[in-house]
Amino acid sequence: MAVPMSKPLHHDALDFSAANVLLVNPSINPKTQSPLLSSVIRTSFPINLGYLAGYLEGRNIAKCVIVDEQLDTLDEEHLRSILGQMPLPRIIGITVMTATCGPAYDLARLIRKIDPEAFIVAGGIHCTVVPAEPLETGAVDVVVRGEGEETLGELVQAIMAGQEWRETHGLTFKRDGRVVHTTDRALVKDLDALPPFPYHKFAHHKNRYSGFYSIQTSRGCPYKCT
Repeated sequence: MAVPMSKPLHHDALDFSAANVLLVNPSINPKTQSPLLSSVIRTSFPINLGYLAGYLEGRNIAKCVIVDEQLDTLDEEHLRSILGQMPLPRIIGITVMTATCGPAYDLARLIRKIDPEAFIVAGGIHCTVVPAEPLETGAVDVVVRGEGEETLGELVQAIMAGQEWRETHGLTFKRDGRVVHTTDRALVKDLDALPPFPYHKFAHHKNRYSGFYSIQTSRGCPYKCT
């Protein structure tokens, strides 16, 4: 069961004015999942985006804001408001699972329509398996394959500095209409060396998430979807 939304939305209270990076967990397509799994996804915070935000801020690369569409949908009005507050360069990261790819791609198209200057990045397990697919939307600039912390960190750092980013390992993008895959990124060697998880990023939703939480002691999915 979806968590009911209210107006104004919870992300209206967030400060986007100092954030160059917006990380979005898109809404789930209800036709692609069982009601039980959908309810779990909707009411547990997106731990993957937390790790990315923790890395970017912990390494002093960029300030981030996380918006979870499982709780608050981003319509055109709210997107215009958020993007209008963010400074340049505006980097939008969208995590994509197979169950969320439709809404994720629709979101990317809407962002591109509103803000042609936005740099849109897609990542997540679905993008790792089919990295060229998000590029076919015509809205996504680049895809991050595999573990995202180091790849996104180097990508954002290059964009923020106005430097060339296309040699970064772990990326897929189009060049002159042709899909280009850079060298695969090596796995993170020492997970303990990653910055602490930023639980404060989800504090504004502390009463909206359920009592179900994921804890990562290693990398890899523990579920049995297939």
